[in-house]
Amino acid sequence: MQSLYTIEQFPELLPVQKAWKEIRDEAMKHIDSFYMVGADVPDERNTKNKWKMMPVKPATDDINLDIEQGGKLTEQIEEWKDEFPRLREICEAIPNCREYCLSLLEPGGHIASHSHGRNNVSCILGLDVPDFCTLRVGSETAHYENGKFVIFNFREKHEAWNQSDKNRLVLLISLPNRHEQSGYLKYL
Repeated sequence: MQSLYTIEQFPELLPVQKAWKEIRDEAMKHIDSFYMVGADVPDERNTKNKWKMMPVKPATDDINLDIEQGGKLTEQIEEWKDEFPRLREICEAIPNCREYCLSLLEPGGHIASHSHGRNNVSCILGLDVPDFCTLRVGSETAHYENGKFVIFNFREKHEAWNQSDKNRLVLLISLPNRHEQSGYLKYL
């Protein structure tokens, strides 16, 4: 059973990888608009309140949960979506793209270990990543790189740290797991 994912297994990500600088530049214009994960509804993953996101296209179950809780985030997403035309153009061209968002982890931030029930792969593209930013998936640890994807099984326990003195900015894309196995991570 194959455990590592490569860009060759997800070639639909190649245009995204090629446009990483454009995506980064667009995202940097809106850093101050990112919302704190857990600001409205507590989120145990944001252990130090240093994780912010911009959910340009959130997962359907996340939207449904937000609507059940009053729909505040869903309303904000409608307002934000026009602020990211290039990101939306690139990501909407990916077949079967389930969700995508920008994720900012401030200096000293930690996203606690968690997993997801959906059979997806998490595709994380480094946009503005300083040294000392790591991702653990299962028992393996990776360091992000600007312009490169780390792809792993969404069901695996994973957590992230930013042990630098600068913000870490990445793009998260969720795709169906065509390979149906328990995978870890792969630098691309």
